[in-house]
Amino acid sequence: MSMELDRLAIASVGAVVAVVIWLGWSALNWVWLRPRRLERRLREQGLSGTSYKLLFGDVKDSSDMTERAKSSPIPFSQDILPRVVPFLLNSVDTYDLDHLKDWMHGIYD
Repeated sequence: MSMELDRLAIASVGAVVAVVIWLGWSALNWVWLRPRRLERRLREQGLSGTSYKLLFGDVKDSSDMTERAKSSPIPFSQDILPRVVPFLLNSVDTYDLDHLKDWMHGIYD
């Protein structure tokens, strides 16, 4: 009887360890490996950008730029994009994203 309980306990512990390893690998793949693979493939295709930052990405940079934009007075021109989406405009200018400039042509220039 106790031998059966020992086998059952070993099998249960083995199953729990397998599930924990699988969940850990899935989380690692979701949080780190897949984004890095995607970043590498995009760079191979010629698309540059900021490098991957774990979990939060460019949220801090974006919020800092938005706060800076909101702290300055609004100009009299109708160009509101620098105030509304400063991070997007900075990315377009920094990485020379011509396709986005073409897409935003009516409001960007």
